[in-house]
Amino acid sequence: EFWFAIVKVVAIIAMVLLGAWVIVIGAPSAAPTGVANLWNDGGFFPTGISGVALGFVIVMFSFGGVELIGITAGEATDPRRSIPKAINQVVYRILLFYIAALFVIVSIVPWRSIDGRSSPFVQIFDSVGIPAAGTILNIVVLTAAVSAYNSGLYSNGRMLHSLAHQGNAPAVLGRTSRSGSPWVAVLVSSAMTALAVVLVAVLPDQAFGYIMSIALAAGIINWTMIVITQMRFRRRIDPRTRAGLTFTMPGAPVTNWIVLAMLAVTVVIMLTSPTYRIAILVGVVWLAVLIAAGRLTHRDVDSHDSAGGQS
Repeated sequence: EFWFAIVKVVAIIAMVLLGAWVIVIGAPSAAPTGVANLWNDGGFFPTGISGVALGFVIVMFSFGGVELIGITAGEATDPRRSIPKAINQVVYRILLFYIAALFVIVSIVPWRSIDGRSSPFVQIFDSVGIPAAGTILNIVVLTAAVSAYNSGLYSNGRMLHSLAHQGNAPAVLGRTSRSGSPWVAVLVSSAMTALAVVLVAVLPDQAFGYIMSIALAAGIINWTMIVITQMRFRRRIDPRTRAGLTFTMPGAPVTNWIVLAMLAVTVVIMLTSPTYRIAILVGVVWLAVLIAAGRLTHRDVDSHDSAGGQS
């Protein structure tokens, strides 16, 4: 994962540095662009707020996966030190990989020139005379996709393994190799990828939108459960224990409600788009199935415990 991630990190840093060069000094055959594109030709929101609202959905999707840091706590050598450090570094990474990169793109490339057929990253690399910019970016994108898939495979395998040991999934998913890897759970997660391949074959034009929106809907469910769990946890612990917590959520519980409100806004925006709407409907059905399965499982466990007590 380190080597997969380092490729996209180096590419984004290079793009930001080259972009800054074009903004301040200029390309080999062009004058400095400056930052006038930020307010020229209509300025911010030149076509209204609706595009920003739909873009907000993509932004939320891009943040999906940060919660995977919590899953690594079980295998971290020193989670009390490494997990808070990793979470805090997310803020700085967002500033570099999202804010700085977008600032450079919007400053150099006029918004009318971004048509979806040519990447603005490629346009920046082309402007400084780098050959095969498109090929380089394709390699970076493919590596980033493998990196994201690798992270998902890691987290899915661990979660299925944990569910199996809790009695909430088939016991076979709890099997591990000699090195401790949950190989059965990993294989099952890998097999599910075939569904995405089939979707791409059947709906090549809509597949990415559907997969992205379904992934975001799952992320919204995950984040909602995380926030609510954190709120209930803080309410149930005594004040002395709460005071001894070394890594807390800033501004809680107000920030908890702000997060839930933003998630609700995301759901409302998704409901206004036909592409995103189906993901919300699938998410509601999936959540209902999980709740029903959980209630049936706990009812069976309670009945078994009651029968054991009577005997």
